[in-house]
Amino acid sequence: MSRTGGASVRAQKKVGGVTLTANSKHGIRASKKIAPGTRVAIQRGRFQLLGRWSKGPFNFNLSKSGASVSAKNRRGSFNFSNPKRSSFKVAGVQFRGQKAAQFQLFYMMYRITVFFAAVALWLIAFPFVLLFDLMRLIFRRRRQVQEGEAG
Repeated sequence: MSRTGGASVRAQKKVGGVTLTANSKHGIRASKKIAPGTRVAIQRGRFQLLGRWSKGPFNFNLSKSGASVSAKNRRGSFNFSNPKRSSFKVAGVQFRGQKAAQFQLFYMMYRITVFFAAVALWLIAFPFVLLFDLMRLIFRRRRQVQEGEAG
């Protein structure tokens, strides 16, 4: 049972480095892995180049419906090339589609705002912390010099 494809029966067998998949709804597919995350397939006489790669927070997907770029976070994922394929989950409730894309944009803007606020706070506090450490170092050296002269 699939969310988008409905009900079907599938069987898969590996024969000499080629994976054969029989699906009651889509027919027979022969596929072979050619690189990490990349495979080629033939199904219903058509050639397919399929791939899934991820680098950092970004996922790249190449399928028969085209290429897409998405970013995953704690609340779900946002699909940059097709926002209607985004997802968002809060309090156990799963949202998909346009509503999820709106929630994801709001959530990402919130996270970016918190990040820049933390950076701004650090940039404001850094000179004071540096000045405090320098003053402490100067007073410690003066005390050591005075104790050395007295001893």
